[in-house]
Amino acid sequence: MSQNSTPSAAQTAREARQLTNAFTAKLTQKSRGPDPHVRRDSYDVDDDRAKVWRKIEDGSRHAGLAWADALIQTAEEFDVVHKKHGARGPLQANGIRVLRSIVRRALDFATGRSEPELLTIMKWTGLSKNAVVGALARLREHGFLDWVRRTIRVGEKGQPGPQRKQTSNAYWFGFGRMQNKHRGVWQRFRQLLAKKLANKPPSGATPPKLLTAGSTPIRVASGELGAVLASLGAKIESASS
Repeated sequence: MSQNSTPSAAQTAREARQLTNAFTAKLTQKSRGPDPHVRRDSYDVDDDRAKVWRKIEDGSRHAGLAWADALIQTAEEFDVVHKKHGARGPLQANGIRVLRSIVRRALDFATGRSEPELLTIMKWTGLSKNAVVGALARLREHGFLDWVRRTIRVGEKGQPGPQRKQTSNAYWFGFGRMQNKHRGVWQRFRQLLAKKLANKPPSGATPPKLLTAGSTPIRVASGELGAVLASLGAKIESASS
């Protein structure tokens, strides 16, 4: 028998320890501790708490693209309006770049499914890991997106060693934080969306009416912030036309 086919002493000892640990755990009925590489507040991909997606508007490509355009424009306006002299805006250019990459390249409008890997977002945006993580945190802070951490099972149940590992986040767009912190921004987003849907109706179809959960028509953003956003939006649209 060749030397390469003979197990080393270290390998034999490691396998013996694994068998001993598994047998001991079975006899003592001790459960395994938490997996060391799983982050807190993470759920299995099949756990109901990780199923946060919902379709975008009516689920059509037309409505989805209008929704994405409206959200990106709202983010751009928000960043300009809240930019303090000599400082960066609350979202910063990287935040808008990350938001654009997710809603334009990693979002299924029909289901709301969005689960890009961090490395994928880095590749799309050309940003470092720290830059992407920071951008996501700012977007979440101001209510432009949210996510749930998820895990997947690895190996066989009952085997020694970690049985779960982290996988990509499930990104979703509930906007609850935006409505609570920046009501005028939320109203501006709905205003822009209504306008984009009305300006680009699908062939042979009537644009859907945008209503709140209580069937109350969406109002134009009010107050000083709403007026500033609307004015800025008009200038942006005029410059691009």
